[in-house]
Amino acid sequence: MQGCAYQKVNFIEGMGCEGDCVGGPRTNIGVEKATKLMNAFGEDSMIMTPFDNFNMKSS
Repeated sequence: MQGCAYQKVNFIEGMGCEGDCVGGPRTNIGVEKATKLMNAFGEDSMIMTPFDNFNMKSS
């Protein structure tokens, strides 16, 4: 990444849980139920994008 504005890193994190994040190794409910609940939570949220989050600093 020479000449790039990004910082140098020494690792890349990948997430590939079956069922996405709601189907990870520590889940305690079924993937379908968790997906339904998370989608409902997201649709009811006033924060639809990271830019809508008032806790994020703008530069």
